[in-house]
Amino acid sequence: MSRYSLRFVGLVLAALLIGACGGNAETSASAPAPASSTNAAPVAGLPGAAFCGDWARASAQAQRVGGPPTGSPADLRSSLDTAVNVSNSLASQASADVRADLQLFAKGFTEFNAAMANFDSTKMATGPELRKAAEAMSDPRMEAASKNIQAWMEKNCAIGR
Repeated sequence: MSRYSLRFVGLVLAALLIGACGGNAETSASAPAPASSTNAAPVAGLPGAAFCGDWARASAQAQRVGGPPTGSPADLRSSLDTAVNVSNSLASQASADVRADLQLFAKGFTEFNAAMANFDSTKMATGPELRKAAEAMSDPRMEAASKNIQAWMEKNCAIGR
């Protein structure tokens, strides 16, 4: 999987894990975002401004993650279910020029979630579920979609500006 795919997957999963396992929604939403060149600030007047604001909040939350996810298998299952729901929601909110790419990611998360349905964390390194899940996310179309999403975000969401 390319670094763009990994970054996108990591940001979304990290934001979802924080939402599923993290603390109080009021304090999480009101905490200031850390300064970073990866913040996705909306560019006023552009068609994706509202979407960029949502992306910026998810990105800020993802940056607060300090390590790998922890918790019970039920927590992981819940986080993966949430990843599917949020990826579908993001795809439905996106502007037409990036929607197909985000829909592909939503489909990828759905396949990843299905592959991980019987995941046994005690066999993490050797489990066929993990290999199947990784294959679902490493499709060349996913990498192309990731690059398109990254380019759209840089153009419309002031990433790195």
